[in-house]
Amino acid sequence: MIYFFYGPDSTLLSQKVKTEVRGKVDISDQLQFIKFNSFQDTVQDVVMESLSTSFLGEPKVVVLENCYFLSNSKEKVPPLDKQQDFKSLIDYINFPNPDTNLYLLMVGKPNKKSEIVSLLEKKAIVVEVNNLTDEEFVETANALAKEYNGDIDRESVTEIIKRSGRDYTMFVNNVRKLFTYTNQIRIMDVQQLVNNPLSDDVFSLFESLINNDRPTQAIRITRNLFKMGYDTYKLLPVLASQFSFLAEVAYLDSRGSTEKEIADLLRCHPYRVKCSRRNLKYLDFNIIIEIMADLSELERNLKYNLDDPQTALELFICNFRKNYLMRK
Repeated sequence: MIYFFYGPDSTLLSQKVKTEVRGKVDISDQLQFIKFNSFQDTVQDVVMESLSTSFLGEPKVVVLENCYFLSNSKEKVPPLDKQQDFKSLIDYINFPNPDTNLYLLMVGKPNKKSEIVSLLEKKAIVVEVNNLTDEEFVETANALAKEYNGDIDRESVTEIIKRSGRDYTMFVNNVRKLFTYTNQIRIMDVQQLVNNPLSDDVFSLFESLINNDRPTQAIRITRNLFKMGYDTYKLLPVLASQFSFLAEVAYLDSRGSTEKEIADLLRCHPYRVKCSRRNLKYLDFNIIIEIMADLSELERNLKYNLDDPQTALELFICNFRKNYLMRK
């Protein structure tokens, strides 16, 4: 049987394979498990291994990770691509070895125009492996707790999910980090040891800029971000994206769109639109565009004029109210 698993997280794809194998193979059986990587191995080697019979006749699982050739990504292909014999893989998909389970794993979305993808959709089991549900995250955390002979409560799991941005790999790494600190994870441990996502902190900075008369809070948030290892070059694009979203809301609002219509068009939660419309009391569309242009100019000056990045960003924050808010 051939399986094609794709999704946003490589670790989650590997975990899905392990779950599938455990469900299909008797744990008392000896299992031959062979793993390949498309960046380092050719598909013809994978096909040859899949066609060969196990010496003792035990079940065989062959996994090919990083199937870049199935992806719709425009990233540059690896040098090994010139040596790949994709026809051999097509032949195998048409006539697979019934004694081998072949798993093809790919991060991202499949290329629907690919001959191999089209063939897999007809001949293989194709599964999109999405991020876990809250309950699946809880199960994962409890499994890790057993591994460490520890305990974690649901409140802590919920907070780790939030701070990990629902990213499976980051979630597992954060739980493991916490279990090296304590064998009983509670909410205070999470708050002390797991950072909030950058976007959340930058959103707080964005809200503070618009809704506070004095820059003190915004400067404090910025300096905390610097202490966490984020520099001005990382903060500027995320901050600019907040103003870009506000500009889109301002434009659609001026055309008479409702909150629901704006949320549907921008594919976001209606509450985010509600908050943005509230902020339009302080900024209009033209001023928002000017802010975005000034942020772009700030980034250009940092790259070419060698200004001090931290000082430049703090000056922008300190002058924000005078330059933009007082003009509406």
